[in-house]
Amino acid sequence: MDPAIAPPRDGLDLFRRVFHPAATDLAFVGLVQVPGAAPATLERQARLVAARLSGRYALPGEHEIARQLIRDRARAGRMFGADRRAGPTRFPRL
Repeated sequence: MDPAIAPPRDGLDLFRRVFHPAATDLAFVGLVQVPGAAPATLERQARLVAARLSGRYALPGEHEIARQLIRDRARAGRMFGADRRAGPTRFPRL
């Protein structure tokens, strides 16, 4: 596996909990822990990937992705009291 996309030991930060920041053509659907029922979140993830593949959704630039990942990690830490990557995901309107 390319070291640029290998997951670190402490977990993997994904943009919108879907897209790998170093390989934005690599997407993960269903790799989330959500409170309550997961099907709605999984459907939103699948729709986001479909929009990306069809050209209806463009990812932001590298710096914006990094900024949002830092913000998401800080928000998860405040919510769960630990350095966690899980937490609410805000999906764009498609």
